[in-house]
Amino acid sequence: GMTCQARTSYTEDEVLWGHRFFPVISLEEGFFKVDYSQFHATFEVPTPPYSVKEQEEMLLMSSPLIAPA
Repeated sequence: GMTCQARTSYTEDEVLWGHRFFPVISLEEGFFKVDYSQFHATFEVPTPPYSVKEQEEMLLMSSPLIAPA
């Protein structure tokens, strides 16, 4: 067999909210096949419009302040 390692990083502008990467590895006739042509390809998935952190921040901002006991 042959060992292969690939690494990449994405800038803030390249990260797509609500997307996942297409699978690039398949098993064909007992061998793994890697399709590098799909390495950067993504597809959209159902995703909330905000992250959990953003949702919590919005909830805190909209809640009335409660004084400590």
